[in-house]
Amino acid sequence: MKARSPLFETALCAAAGIVAADALRAHAPVVWPLAAAAAFGALYLAWRGGRGRWVLWLGLAALFCFWSALREARNPARWLAEQTPAQGRPVEVEGVVDAEPRSARLPIRLERVNFGTGWVATRARVVLHWPGELPAYGDRVEVAGTLRNFGRPRNPGGFDLPAHRMREGLYGIVQIPYPADARVVAHGEGNPLIATSLRLRAWMARTIALGLEDDPQTTGIMQSMVLGVQGDSLGDAQELFRQTGTLHLFAVSGLNVAMLAGMVAGLLRILCVPHRAVALIALPVLWGYCFVTGLTASSLRATLMASAVLVGMALERPALSWNALGLAAVAILVWEPGQLYRIGFQLSFWMVVALLLWGRPVQEWLERRGAVDPFLPRVLWSRGQALWSRGWNLASGALAVSVVAWMASLPLVVWFFHLFSPSTVPANLVAGGLAWCMLALGLGAAVAGTFWSWLAITLNHANWLFTKALLGSLSLLASVPGSHFYMEPPTLHRPPVELTVLDLGEGGALHLRLRDGLSRTDWLVDCGSAGALRWSVLPYLRSRGVNGLEGLFLTHGDSKHLGGAVALVEEMPVGEVLDSAYKDRSPLRKRLHQWLAGQGRGKAIVQRGDVVTLAPGVVVRVLYPPSGRELRTANDKALVLLLEVGAGFRALLMSDAGFLTEQWLLENEADVRADLLIKGKHNHDLSGTPEFLSAVAPQVVIAGGADFPPMEQVEEAWAAGVEASGVRLLRQDRSGAVTVHVGADGAWNARGFYDGSTFLSRRRLMGTPSAR
Repeated sequence: MKARSPLFETALCAAAGIVAADALRAHAPVVWPLAAAAAFGALYLAWRGGRGRWVLWLGLAALFCFWSALREARNPARWLAEQTPAQGRPVEVEGVVDAEPRSARLPIRLERVNFGTGWVATRARVVLHWPGELPAYGDRVEVAGTLRNFGRPRNPGGFDLPAHRMREGLYGIVQIPYPADARVVAHGEGNPLIATSLRLRAWMARTIALGLEDDPQTTGIMQSMVLGVQGDSLGDAQELFRQTGTLHLFAVSGLNVAMLAGMVAGLLRILCVPHRAVALIALPVLWGYCFVTGLTASSLRATLMASAVLVGMALERPALSWNALGLAAVAILVWEPGQLYRIGFQLSFWMVVALLLWGRPVQEWLERRGAVDPFLPRVLWSRGQALWSRGWNLASGALAVSVVAWMASLPLVVWFFHLFSPSTVPANLVAGGLAWCMLALGLGAAVAGTFWSWLAITLNHANWLFTKALLGSLSLLASVPGSHFYMEPPTLHRPPVELTVLDLGEGGALHLRLRDGLSRTDWLVDCGSAGALRWSVLPYLRSRGVNGLEGLFLTHGDSKHLGGAVALVEEMPVGEVLDSAYKDRSPLRKRLHQWLAGQGRGKAIVQRGDVVTLAPGVVVRVLYPPSGRELRTANDKALVLLLEVGAGFRALLMSDAGFLTEQWLLENEADVRADLLIKGKHNHDLSGTPEFLSAVAPQVVIAGGADFPPMEQVEEAWAAGVEASGVRLLRQDRSGAVTVHVGADGAWNARGFYDGSTFLSRRRLMGTPSAR
């Protein structure tokens, strides 16, 4: 960046000001007047001159801090959040769906709210957890439910959706218990421009699917890549695209806009249209494409950036310059400061910065590697040498873009997704050409469908072939060993044994990591339901760099504990599946057994008396159930495991066992003492009785619990009794996930992820327990 680029400098100042405002979000009503005063003072000094450029930069940063803080302070959702206690409150609301519904959690803009004391007008935005069939954009809805503010994540490793929602101006969610409590009372009350855009996109999506109704997944990929339509039919394809670093193809982003601009420019140059006119003609085409793709944030971002480049071309300025990039960034951040924290925004602009800095040097370096003899005059080149030079220069440009983009995106991808994917470069080289063809065929089919459905069907079938070629090539690349793997952030604290009890409400999952020098093994006890696996367990495992499990214990057939087992063993290698000998009526457990049999894999059956060695000095003893006992419910058949680390630490894992199991252990097990007791909730029986707790004599009890239904809640009287007995109780409905570190000397500590509650073992404190 040799020449001065004032717009790019302005964009950097804008980012600094927005970061400052976000850090002080809780004090926004105080921050915005102070920032306004600072902006006025600094800009006045800069206008008077002689104060240096840093004064101007300070003024611009303060200006954007003022703008971001003012929007936050004036956000009516803050008032709504202040009226909502931690436990939530009953509410009736009426409002209009102001964004395209993509899931059961849809945003609406309220018009009035009733807390039981009368209706109050408001323009706050909230999220509705909608039961049943989703409403459409622009529908007016009336609902009754419970309003709760967003809380922090309860498990490590997952995406911080509450923080993301708050930066969108959304602070609360209305949970609607029954479909009868939610109804649509009117239609077509949204923004007419956006409504028209969404209807047009829906029509184009149906046109792109003509003749391919029997293959919803392939059709879904075509619709996503051409129009940015996201649907449930994508299935496992999203994971394949994520693993190969090509997930950006599922959104209308810079690649789509650049390819369309290239198509338009190529066609106009064939028609001998002047260079400046090409840019002016391409502008309305790109904005028309942005309109028919739903005016989404990613398409608007990409179109704004492309428009800045095209305007520069029309003015005979550099096609891609720092000022053009700065203009696009400033326009987006003025429109919505929260865009700064969008992953798409960060990846888009950072990769363009990287291409500006290193794209050309890398391309020139590659061109020199395969260039024809530089001492041979061009007029003496053979036809083969001329073709080679032209082909190599084109390939060098594509390879340079892929390599630079991969290297630039790598820190952000590792930070956000914990994924390292060397297959990204070849995958994008392959996907780029195929995606260009798919976009051209998709847009051609959408236009042709207006007049000739037979032509649209023909183009769709051709597009189907390219989509299958894309899936096949990406599947091949993803299957190469080492093509992708998940990474854990580096840490200096590496205890020999680590347990993490995830907070899954009614369900359960426990991750056990064992370290021996530089090597490590990972085990899992239960894996939660299918939904919990997708949204909590897998993100956590990926954040810990788990690419395979040594083994998986399944304690019982409850869907909240093993519902995600099939998806887990399909997602990553699992060395051993250890299950109880007791049969139950669980269809999910039966499905898992069928899947294992279909893969030619067996399972290990464990029962009372078995000892499983996990690592030297680390064993799991199976205390329950014994063989031959008549048991009726799945919870009464649950495995009870005792984890022993050397001679210094014991943890008793009770799963959802209840009174019958505890009494049997008291009568038949000589020693159930443990430093740590981890228990769930038997939904039809007592558990954690005083007699059993006295026999176990734990220092800490980790108790799982959920807000709903009531039978899954931690009983307040029981919790008070545990605390009164001198035992430290970590309730997961308050502490979230709990991580336990066990040292080589047997000293250990526990920490709650949500509330930060901690416990240090007696051995570490020389006989004095401590919790804070």
